[in-house]
Amino acid sequence: MLYDTFMPSYHRPFRKYTDEEKLEYIRRQIGNSAKPTKKSIDRICAEIGLLISQSRRDMAISQRELGMRLGTYQSVIARIESGKHNIRIKNLEKIAKILGKKVEITLS
Repeated sequence: MLYDTFMPSYHRPFRKYTDEEKLEYIRRQIGNSAKPTKKSIDRICAEIGLLISQSRRDMAISQRELGMRLGTYQSVIARIESGKHNIRIKNLEKIAKILGKKVEITLS
């Protein structure tokens, strides 16, 4: 069961959420808003970061190694994965290529 927040509460014991649960929470929060807001953009960045983190861990690559392959620092990769960095599409495509993925953007 996915709760409305990721914060611990007095009503239930705290547990770690899986990446799938986090992604589902972010997707529900984004919803179908007509005009993107800073909040929705931040959520999209968080979702992208989680997907990059999952793919990187699946390939058993460290943040440092991914940063070296990308030509940047480990701290930049950490900010991207945490959703605190608004990544450019060009850099997202580079990361996807390194991780053996492809980027698809849908406008609806």
